[in-house]
Amino acid sequence: VFQTLLELNGATLERRGDVVAVVPTSEVTPTFVTPDDVNGAPRSIVVLPLSFISVTEMVRLLEPVVSPEAIVHVNRERNLILVTGSAAEIETILEAVKLFDIDVLRGKSVAFFPLRAADPEAVSDELRLIFDSGEGGSLDGVVDFVPNERLGSVLVITSRARYITEAEDWIRRLDSSAGRARRT
Repeated sequence: VFQTLLELNGATLERRGDVVAVVPTSEVTPTFVTPDDVNGAPRSIVVLPLSFISVTEMVRLLEPVVSPEAIVHVNRERNLILVTGSAAEIETILEAVKLFDIDVLRGKSVAFFPLRAADPEAVSDELRLIFDSGEGGSLDGVVDFVPNERLGSVLVITSRARYITEAEDWIRRLDSSAGRARRT
């Protein structure tokens, strides 16, 4: 608590041999540490490689939470961020990264279905009605249908693999009926 109060007032504790001194934060040279060793140094630099989110998006999400000086360097090629700050600032950044750098497709089944005749947007809309997966529906968040106009297809994403087979049956029916309607 004392360290946090010092940091809020632009100071920190620094060990100098057997003495612990209160010094202005600006006089402390940051040291490189791993995310697990943040609590040991008054000011740290941590390298944060991101696995599932782009560095650009992560920086955008961090902007309201951290000071502009906290982000030292952004490496888009390696998808990593160098951040600096007090232990409390680094902990805030680490918590945000844990919250947003997640595999959103973990535990999901995904299938891609090209269409011959039907419009992908129209098929996706019909599937949302059939599966009641729209906002507030019984399968909202369980199964999703993503139209792709450019590829003339529908992507099905679900946390329950059995819905892939059901969606495929409905997509074939809707695509077939659209083909028959166009021929007449």
